Amino acid sequence: MAIDLDFGKIPHRIGAASACIATGVLATVTAGTAGTAGIVAGVLASVGGNILASDIHGHLARRLGRSREVFRNHDLTRAVGRAIGLAIEEAADDPRLKDAAKDLKSLARKAPAHWETLAPATATNESIAPLAESELVHFIGVKADDLDSTTALESDTWADLVGWMAELEKLHLRRGTVVLVAERLHRRFPSALREVLKHDFATDGRAYAGLGMLVWGELVGSIAELKQQSGELHADLREALDAILAEIITAITRLRAEAEGERRNMLDRMSDLVETLRGDLRGGQEQILAGINDILARLAALSEQLKGRTTDGPPEARAIATTPAPVAPVPAAAFPPPRNARFLPRRDRAGEDILDALHARPKAVRRVVLHGMPAVGKTQATLEYAHRYSEVRQHYSEVFWTNAETEDQLRAGVLGIGSRLGLAAGRPVDEILSAVKLELQRRDGWLWVLDNAQDARMAMSYLPAPQSGRVLITTTRPDHEWRALGGMSVELKHFHDHGEGARFLLTLSGLMGRDQALESTVADDVAAARALSEEVGGLPLALDQAAAYIENTGGSPREYLDQYRRRGEELRRLRTPLPEDDRDHANVTLTFGMIFERIEVENPATADLLRLLAFLAPSAVPEEIVISGAAFLGERLGPAVANDLPLTRMPALRARLLTRDQRTATLSVHRLVQDVLRDRMDDHDRKLWAERAVRVLNGAVPEVEWLDLDQINLTLAHLSACARWIKHYGLDLPEAGRLLDKTGCQLYFLARFDESLHMLDRALSITEAALGSDHPDTARTLNNKGILLEHRTEFDRAEELYRRSLSVRGARLGPAHSDTASTLNNLANPLQAKGDLSGAEPLHRRALEIYEEALGARPPQDSDQPQQSGVPVSGPGEGRRCRAALPSSLDNPEEGSWSGSYAYQRGTAQLSGNAAATGPTA
Repeated sequence: MAIDLDFGKIPHRIGAASACIATGVLATVTAGTAGTAGIVAGVLASVGGNILASDIHGHLARRLGRSREVFRNHDLTRAVGRAIGLAIEEAADDPRLKDAAKDLKSLARKAPAHWETLAPATATNESIAPLAESELVHFIGVKADDLDSTTALESDTWADLVGWMAELEKLHLRRGTVVLVAERLHRRFPSALREVLKHDFATDGRAYAGLGMLVWGELVGSIAELKQQSGELHADLREALDAILAEIITAITRLRAEAEGERRNMLDRMSDLVETLRGDLRGGQEQILAGINDILARLAALSEQLKGRTTDGPPEARAIATTPAPVAPVPAAAFPPPRNARFLPRRDRAGEDILDALHARPKAVRRVVLHGMPAVGKTQATLEYAHRYSEVRQHYSEVFWTNAETEDQLRAGVLGIGSRLGLAAGRPVDEILSAVKLELQRRDGWLWVLDNAQDARMAMSYLPAPQSGRVLITTTRPDHEWRALGGMSVELKHFHDHGEGARFLLTLSGLMGRDQALESTVADDVAAARALSEEVGGLPLALDQAAAYIENTGGSPREYLDQYRRRGEELRRLRTPLPEDDRDHANVTLTFGMIFERIEVENPATADLLRLLAFLAPSAVPEEIVISGAAFLGERLGPAVANDLPLTRMPALRARLLTRDQRTATLSVHRLVQDVLRDRMDDHDRKLWAERAVRVLNGAVPEVEWLDLDQINLTLAHLSACARWIKHYGLDLPEAGRLLDKTGCQLYFLARFDESLHMLDRALSITEAALGSDHPDTARTLNNKGILLEHRTEFDRAEELYRRSLSVRGARLGPAHSDTASTLNNLANPLQAKGDLSGAEPLHRRALEIYEEALGARPPQDSDQPQQSGVPVSGPGEGRRCRAALPSSLDNPEEGSWSGSYAYQRGTAQLSGNAAATGPTA
């Protein structure tokens, strides 16, 4: 018997756990302590006493009405990894391990990922088998009083695991350190796992749900065994078990006080079931045995009711199945979820109404793929399409809805279709799958939705021939992966028009009508909604989440915007119940976090690439920047980028967390994806990746010495992003000073002088602190700041900075260096502007002598050169002029010669009385 439950809802989760525990009590009474049933019963009773009864009080009231979550097989594995990490982190606080604390904390952060790699070995390696998912109930089933004396694995095995992880991370831990950490794990793992699962229970409950399903699966087999067993019922045992059942009744009663409607009915049925067990317990052995079939029937009926409830949540709901049976279980019937009353019209990439786009040529096009990045509303658009075009059977007489993220889910969905078509009763699974395909080929007038498909080849293997019916697939995978499917492709994107994003938010939050014009709405609401759309990159899920919050709290878009800017991480994680059906609202962090976790497992280097991009501007990151910075990108991403960037970026491109412009060879990531990626890091990792982004970008961006709009357009946004992280984390790297200097220069050439001065001031402060006041990099920033002040006609301050720069360059680079000549030439300008021509002329002449010696020939005069777009300049009697373009013969890679040739022209222009445009120089 397979039982489908929705563990996303606390009433369902707690009710199922109560039924499990109560039935486990029955197993104990009947089977005594011998055999599988007795062992399972003991564990179940302990779970009930230690988790359900003791932890329920504070959590349940807060967790009523949770949304359904997908239960994935690796949730318990991840819980084990987190427990290992928690124990290692505790060890890092041991005073005896003070010297290794930093490495141990780093190891603790990486432990979950390493355990996911190792976990499959629990099936074949006896030494770590006790940490297999099926064994975890033994750790959780220990009574709280006995927990401190419970251990897991031998210390030597833990030592091997810790040593293996440290070696992977290239951490050099002393043997004594490894032994102490292993001993901590030996003693503390069960307690750490308990803490992890308690936290999980209070948050999303996915690992706890997995544990519950393991227990339930064992119970199904155990109850079947009980039909053939008998045993003695002792009065003292009966009394103890009755007390446990009473605790369960008390817990359900607390839940019932907070519940209404169907929830209360569900809990009433749970309570009745446990009361029946108590009555059977009092009646003795014969009554218990006689009641087993009735108990099984009632559990099956309850499961059917819960299974039906999975259709009233969002389409992301997945049923959770237990151990497979020889013949197919009766699955959920593949009906579409209820219609979303909040759905608003959307447009595809071409600007057409999305529903019209999906319905184009319904008789001619039998297969349609709706693709786009996560969280843009593909499932909701498809759900609306399915309901609208199946009303009164006007287009589709039947609609089948299956989740297709994994093959297991798709197979279960096909079995559900088989159930609806009358093909599933008592037949083997493979036979049903074949029969469904043949039957759909024979019929017409149906619509089959495969939601969230991730593998085109796998999905296509389940489809009938495309002569009848219609298949509609939603996917985050790129369009090209589905070309073999044939048919039609439609792309749904986020809001690029933030006016449309504002309309979406205001309508969903009830602040304007569906047909109301933006102009007739409160102006401040419109402005705040538009700003919020920009803040979240026009992502529909984030705007829908904001609307639910505004609607529930009675707040305004302005209030939400202000809060989002202050505590965005918290709001991105928040689930807000929707008032019309009390469903939980979707969650941006969970949506992207689940995809990122899959990428982390599939290709860790890709995960690191996304982490790097989270600290640059979201759009148009030149791939060359990433490739050239390989040396700064760590041990996973650096070699991967250097060897094959296309292979590294591929998983993120397929998951649509990343896009690529082939024409410009640039990468882009949605700004909300960046936010979530940073949310998932701790402070240590955020600072680490901010530093890496600064080093990579500084190494890739050249000095800017004239107005080069192409270069500025390509890099300024990324420089500005890194400048913000430098300020946020107080980065004092020499590279940070250089990067701020380059940012200031680019801003100068865009005539954003106040911003430029701010950047140059910060650059000077960091560079002087990191390298000293007599370093050439300090002289560079002094020189560039002087040029800016000269433009602002602050000639005395400019002269002071030029003299400081000249002193350093003359001493460190030499009196004949081209950079020294550049500063000589620059110093002459404020002197000339103040009327000190006798002081200016020798400086110009000395600069020209250095250039001629360096270049070997006198380059043409400024007046002989073609003109480029101008840069503002200042000086006595000077207007705004254009700097002459350099001849290609002078544009050579020799250090100093490029900037020197420019300075040469500037100097000759000054001596000839012709002003040249100026800008920051090397």
